Amino acid sequence: MKKMLLLLGCLFQACFSFAQLMPQQWQSDLELLKKSMSEQAPLFFQRQSKKSFEQAISDLSAKLPQLNNFQTALSIQSILARAHDGNTYAELKSLMMAENPIPFGLGYYADGIFVSGTVKKFEKAMGKKVLKINGQDIKSVVERLSMFVSSDNDLSVMRDGFNLIRFPGAFKMAGISANDTLNLLLENSSGKTELVKLYPINLKNSKDMMPLATQQEQKDLRWQPMQNYYTNHWLAEDSTLYIQYNRCLSAEMSLEAGDSISARQLPPFAPFADSIIAFLQRTPGTKLLFDLRFNTGGNPADGLRLIERIKADPNLNRKDRIFVATNLYTAGAAITSASQFGKET
Repeated sequence: MKKMLLLLGCLFQACFSFAQLMPQQWQSDLELLKKSMSEQAPLFFQRQSKKSFEQAISDLSAKLPQLNNFQTALSIQSILARAHDGNTYAELKSLMMAENPIPFGLGYYADGIFVSGTVKKFEKAMGKKVLKINGQDIKSVVERLSMFVSSDNDLSVMRDGFNLIRFPGAFKMAGISANDTLNLLLENSSGKTELVKLYPINLKNSKDMMPLATQQEQKDLRWQPMQNYYTNHWLAEDSTLYIQYNRCLSAEMSLEAGDSISARQLPPFAPFADSIIAFLQRTPGTKLLFDLRFNTGGNPADGLRLIERIKADPNLNRKDRIFVATNLYTAGAAITSASQFGKET
């Protein structure tokens, strides 16, 4: 497999009891949703009409007696997803925890889609390239799963869709399978193909549930546990100052917002930024790699100020010195910084 673009973790989840809600309870939620979106989220109706939204809510209301919690929540999410707004979605994690998923994960790599993690029970699927799922090519599967994804770009559809492919309730509703089984047509490194069936298994069987996951081929700092909001590493072999920028938060930003309590719990960014600039100025041949992969967002102000300082110094603001890394998990504020790096430096 070539350079990794996406690795889905959390291959399986613990089961928790979640009481089935009555149709009347869901009905109350649907009415609240309809009222709230109409009154408080006018931008939501830029890509779907208010009339079609309210009709979809009414159609779902009529089906409530035939649906379980997860199916109802997925149906709500499919209605919200029609707006193609990444900030408007139903939080499904608590309901997903009550489901019994198929224990496997798909990784999106430069040379295709691979089974990047599974369990002992399905070890013959591990690490192999996925050609088709239930007779459908990957593009078709992703298009079907897009019905659940609140996003306006294809890569986010792939990321979030592949997270849902593990859940029978989701892939059956998407029309990928008529039952709880997924048939994967796989290809090994020699080009040989085989069909492997995946299905939910007993989570209590420790032998079957022994996890298997891909290992990086070479050292990658991003595989280390995230310890801090931002850290730096000197990569001597590459003459590169490597910055992990994991959260767009700082003591300064909290103070600017008038939140002194949070400011005491957050690290200051200004001294960190000063050290970056000073080091680059002292070492003319050094490159800067600013890593925003997996940055969970916050406020872009600190990053934008750092970019302005780099932009103002012609010895730093050079095409062969500044590099920025993002991936499918880079959140909004970090995306803003990455975009500004591209425009201003």
